[in-house]
Amino acid sequence: MKKRSVGGHIIHINSILGHMVLPIATQNVYPATKYGVTALTETLRHELRLAGTKIKVTSINPGLV
Repeated sequence: MKKRSVGGHIIHINSILGHMVLPIATQNVYPATKYGVTALTETLRHELRLAGTKIKVTSINPGLV
């Protein structure tokens, strides 16, 4: 999209655990990976905005299911 100078939308499927950590002893790595997806989403959003593209970045964060 960036190379072609066209708009678009990038969607990351994340989790609510990418924004908070629950006190569950067996869930030590999962929240860390979801925090990484959150950081990836935000840094990509900033990079594309500063480059002047029309590409949007969204993170979908469902709760516990």
